[in-house]
Amino acid sequence: MSLFGRDILSLDLVGISLLFTFGGVMSAVIQGFGVGRAVKVISEEKLFILSSIVTILGFGVMSVASTVVLFFIGVTVFSIGNSFLAPVVQALVSEKSSEHDQGGSMGILQSFGSVGRIFGPIVAGLIYQTIGPFSPAGMGAILMVVILVLGFRSLRSS
Repeated sequence: MSLFGRDILSLDLVGISLLFTFGGVMSAVIQGFGVGRAVKVISEEKLFILSSIVTILGFGVMSVASTVVLFFIGVTVFSIGNSFLAPVVQALVSEKSSEHDQGGSMGILQSFGSVGRIFGPIVAGLIYQTIGPFSPAGMGAILMVVILVLGFRSLRSS
């Protein structure tokens, strides 16, 4: 997001920092106040599907955003979807695991998250340089579609 903000949107460090800050604050507020309420209204399975779709839409908007306003909309939509998605995935993995396997399943989930946070920026940077500045968000949308399909299949089979 930093390179895109600098190269495509002509943002300075303050502008890029504000985008990151906005996304982080939004995530904290949603996870702190929104997820529990949402789960009471709709099931975690439905919230997984809905938040995945919203995350895909956010990536999609970011992948075509050539203005600060459109990119900000994409970041907003992405932050909403991802803020619901992360805790819901943790809850579903915990619920769907047997009592014996629960710790291992949660550990594997956290390990995948760590690997993504380590290698995600590296891979996104390579994609940015080799394919183009709009490509990392587009690839994120494609990857999220795969995750949605696999998650949906897993939920249907359990």
